[in-house]
Amino acid sequence: MSHFSLENQNGRMTHCPLPLGVYQSIREAEPGRYRCPCCGLLVCNGDKLTYTVALGLLGVVAGMIIVLTWLRLRDAAFSVRKSEQSWMLKLLNFSLPKDITEPLFEVGLENERGDSAKSLTVVYSHKYSGLHEIGFVCEQRVTMPINAPMTVGVQVRWRGDKGIIVYEAKEEVSLTELWFNGAARNGFSLVRYQVPDCVPIKKRLVCEIILSDLSQADESYGPLRVYSRAIPAL
Repeated sequence: MSHFSLENQNGRMTHCPLPLGVYQSIREAEPGRYRCPCCGLLVCNGDKLTYTVALGLLGVVAGMIIVLTWLRLRDAAFSVRKSEQSWMLKLLNFSLPKDITEPLFEVGLENERGDSAKSLTVVYSHKYSGLHEIGFVCEQRVTMPINAPMTVGVQVRWRGDKGIIVYEAKEEVSLTELWFNGAARNGFSLVRYQVPDCVPIKKRLVCEIILSDLSQADESYGPLRVYSRAIPAL
């Protein structure tokens, strides 16, 4: 690729930090040469087309870097603690998919109310990367604060091809904080996991969920429906 050669007053070739395109009020010094206003060097009028193409390619590369950085920041917003998400999500809200807040599934528990342990199996896939959770939605409105916190046991297995377990989580969760407190929907988060670090993205998975010590929560807030969703839900 051709370039602009620079010649100082001693006849030596050098390089000027300013490109030809940004020179202002340049007075022609000799035929085919221009005086640089920043250093007084003579600049040969080289291949302007090649220079323009080079600047265009540089702009494309810079644009790609900006877009990739933006996407990485958007994904990072799903990986931080809830208390740190607010400002990031407000900043990146314009770039979030419209269906990011929709549950991946929401299934009612089929066992009789009052049972201490309940289980279900669902088949689903994850559309987006980042932090996700499994929890349950309460049919009845939950008043806050909860005077007598309840503890629920939860065990989740995700199986991929040929029934192979790709990830397993087991927790004893104290139900002390709602993810939403309203007349229409109340819910508790039980297990959180990362996509694709824990489970693969855009791949069909069989999810087995076992809930234990559930009788008190079911009696107080049921019927209960188990869900999975991306975090956070705006």
